[in-house]
Amino acid sequence: MMRKKSARGGARGKARSKARGSTRCGARSRARSRVHRKALDRVRSKGTSEKRVLLRQLRRSLLAVPDGTVRSGVPRFLALHCFSEVPKVPGETSGASGASIVIALILVAAITFFTIGITSTAITALHTTNYSKKALQAEYAAQSAVESVKRELASMEMGAADSVVDQIIPVSSDPLIYAEYDILTADDSLDTKYGVYRSVPVKKTGNAGDECNNLSMSAVSSHNHPCNWNKIYYGDSVSIPLYTVSESGGSPVYKNPGASGLNISNMFLYVRTPCSDGTNTASCERYTVDSIPLEGTTEGKVIVSWQIDGECNGYSCGVTQILDPSGTSAFQTGRFPTGMYYFNFCSVTVQDLYGFGNDGKPLQGTGSAFFNGELPWTGNNLNKPVLKLSYVTAATSGGEPIPYLEYQVYYYASGGPLAASFRVSVDGFSEGFKYSLNGVQSMEGDVFDFAVQN
Repeated sequence: MMRKKSARGGARGKARSKARGSTRCGARSRARSRVHRKALDRVRSKGTSEKRVLLRQLRRSLLAVPDGTVRSGVPRFLALHCFSEVPKVPGETSGASGASIVIALILVAAITFFTIGITSTAITALHTTNYSKKALQAEYAAQSAVESVKRELASMEMGAADSVVDQIIPVSSDPLIYAEYDILTADDSLDTKYGVYRSVPVKKTGNAGDECNNLSMSAVSSHNHPCNWNKIYYGDSVSIPLYTVSESGGSPVYKNPGASGLNISNMFLYVRTPCSDGTNTASCERYTVDSIPLEGTTEGKVIVSWQIDGECNGYSCGVTQILDPSGTSAFQTGRFPTGMYYFNFCSVTVQDLYGFGNDGKPLQGTGSAFFNGELPWTGNNLNKPVLKLSYVTAATSGGEPIPYLEYQVYYYASGGPLAASFRVSVDGFSEGFKYSLNGVQSMEGDVFDFAVQN
């Protein structure tokens, strides 16, 4: 009959086994102690990197890692116990702890840079928001001033030659947010001349060109440049004052086109078609106009009609074109073989709109005679004449409609320029920020063309 092992006996067995293992480990260690001491002495005499190499070799001499046993047959757990008795080289650290320190430093650096980046981005965003707000306030201030400019111009008389300068408009309770504008009606600057001639529209302010405001004066030196012409669409009319008015002692002073006033000695009226070759230049190929027959003429129907109306000795008076064959002052369809026709109003023969001669026919004479009160309009005392152009017949080319026409008044006036356009500059301010608008409008128009100038 088998006896059970007592608990006390089992414990004593484990203890004896452990003691034997320890004894065997200790015996082996003592047997090798001299060898190990000599080996350790050699390790301590070496540099740090060599110490590690020699120490690893010393440890491998104790263990047989592949089959889990010591070379002497000691079980693996006893070999590990013996291995723990091998002293470490002073100052030696494990590779794992060194790697942990490096990783920790990298993480700290990454977090620091990330925090700095977030802070910098937030500060920049705050500044940008503040700048955007101020810039927007300046823009709104300028737009508010535009409305004031329109009201100002609506109250001004046609042909006004006076300038309204440096008008300041408070647009907010904040004194740092405001706008100011400048209106120039008669442009007497030298750089808007073509030699001695000027034009309506004023040089570089026409709407037939592209990005005219970005061009230099030298780039538009020819009066044929598109930026010196305005568009006119079928059914539209434009009115151009041929006089100026200013104040003197609280009373209006008029300068009319005659020799005692503006002294307009030459005034060419131009009408042309736009470019047909896909460009928009002075020398482009232009649409030719299909001739539309008109009984009694060889040049056909009028496409752009014109007339000049004013006051003569307190009564309405005016002149207009004469069709062929007796006249050359009409823009008839047959006169556009190259896409452009013009004449000098002062030298061509024009006819009276309202008065009749002794023979019952309209009075006829040169435009210069009408301006200066000469035969057949002797002593007419012409006052406040206005040129009116009307696009009355739709022009076609090859049966297809022409999108629009272009016009220009090219004149020489030794007594000063016509007040034929508004040149407006508007500036909005907000705490150091400025938003500028420059606008040009012919007096015959009703829409401002403002360009941003920041």
